[in-house]
Amino acid sequence: MNLYSFLVKECSSFQYFRLKQKDFDGGINQSSIVKTELTDFNSFNITISPNPVNDQFKVLFKGLKNEIKEVVILDNLGKEDSGVLIRIINSEELEIKLLNKMNKGLYILRFTLENDYQIIKKIIINE
Repeated sequence: MNLYSFLVKECSSFQYFRLKQKDFDGGINQSSIVKTELTDFNSFNITISPNPVNDQFKVLFKGLKNEIKEVVILDNLGKEDSGVLIRIINSEELEIKLLNKMNKGLYILRFTLENDYQIIKKIIINE
């Protein structure tokens, strides 16, 4: 899995994107067109505490308009760790417990909302 990001400076609430790949042999492949809904990033906030984390941490959400439907932890190679226990405290707070022993390092915490929008946060595992 590859993660791509770029900054769109001026746009409306919807944008259409397509990825184009040029192979070493000169061949060209294009993805299908994807419609994206842009969100005001200043309207919500996600706080992870503590970070660096050991085996348990809390995630606080402020201003999210959509429910979270999935939380995934990925290592630096994009491999998903399935040993995660998530306890919903209320609509703005989650408690996450890591069930598997994970190596020290940088990890990606990916939240997928009901509208399939994804929010990416970085965490450091310190255990």
